Amino acid sequence: MKAVRRIHLYLGMLLLPWFIGYGITSIMFSHSGLGERWYGEPVWTVRFERPYTPPNTTDLRELGAILMKEAGVTGSYAASRPQPDQINVYVHTFRTATQLIWDAKRGTLRAEDKQFRWDHFFTGWHARGGFANDGWSDLWAVFVDLVSLALIAWVVTGLVMWWQLKRLRAWGLVALGSGLVAFGALIALL
Repeated sequence: MKAVRRIHLYLGMLLLPWFIGYGITSIMFSHSGLGERWYGEPVWTVRFERPYTPPNTTDLRELGAILMKEAGVTGSYAASRPQPDQINVYVHTFRTATQLIWDAKRGTLRAEDKQFRWDHFFTGWHARGGFANDGWSDLWAVFVDLVSLALIAWVVTGLVMWWQLKRLRAWGLVALGSGLVAFGALIALL
């Protein structure tokens, strides 16, 4: 019992920054209009626009990496083809965002930097994940996995401690049942 309590206690303390971060970032997602009220529309500043013809490839991920190297930017990225003659690459870090636009008709590559905004910082922090990028992004993904496993262990140790308190089992069942019903109802309604 003492070991379970210690595990639960120290996991809770270890996870505290993640809980606070998750709470703040979730608020920014739930109230996405706050950023526009605080900052107005996002401001993009053109860093450069120059002639460019990329190598012939149809793999968007590969082309995104090529355009990033040409522009001298690093970070997590997503490449898209919003129009047949245009490739957009959105590159982001926790603090910066850059958009690369290759226009095939004009034969140009344009780089635009987004003004820093706290709302984008927090939503970017919350949404960042996966092992699709290199370097520090992969390290972030490893930490997210470790935190997820720690959260599961934290829940299990909490259930074990609750079950060992025989006189409080009924109240625990009420709380657990209420949480499951609320969760199930919300999932059914969405």
